[in-house]
Amino acid sequence: MSKILAFFKQHPIIATLLEIMVVAVILCTILIFWLDSYTRHGTATIVPSVRYLTVAEASDILSRKGFRCEVIDSLFNDRVAPGVVVEQTPDAESRVKEGRIIYLTINAFSPKKVTMPSLIDGSARQAQAILRALGFDNVRIEYEPSPYKDLVLDVLCNGRQVESGEKIPMTSRITLIVGMGDMPADSLTSETAAADSLIIDQSWIE
Repeated sequence: MSKILAFFKQHPIIATLLEIMVVAVILCTILIFWLDSYTRHGTATIVPSVRYLTVAEASDILSRKGFRCEVIDSLFNDRVAPGVVVEQTPDAESRVKEGRIIYLTINAFSPKKVTMPSLIDGSARQAQAILRALGFDNVRIEYEPSPYKDLVLDVLCNGRQVESGEKIPMTSRITLIVGMGDMPADSLTSETAAADSLIIDQSWIE
């Protein structure tokens, strides 16, 4: 033992380095134990299912399990009661540490509204693609006589005429009135002229 002490006295740098290494090992050990305690390593709780419950009910159940919850999004489904939870992250039955946040998506009270784009005088195929890209699922086509084949002549929302720029629910039934292309262009002109002359004749009689 005396030889070891004498060695360190003769080589103080080595003694200092050894002391630093010992202190570093002790500090690392303390840090590892503290992190395990702080993060509750190895302990987890099963997340309960809160789907189809109201936010208040879901918050109560989750808080009793040691979790917090936060509503981050909403979507609309007319087959589910409005205001209830439709999705949760993490999913039910997942093992999560207490105190973590469970993110909820709820069913909206009304469908999202979208601005109707300008579709008239465009092709029916392009109009369908635009509407489906916006999220409209209920889109149908009705044809009527016209010299312009596959050209959108009018747009109806739930049976009524809708203008571009108007906000309508995504669940609306959209009907595209499309030309059949079975009429020559000059027939349309002659029909319009005949209608105008009829109006003039009627006004003359009055």
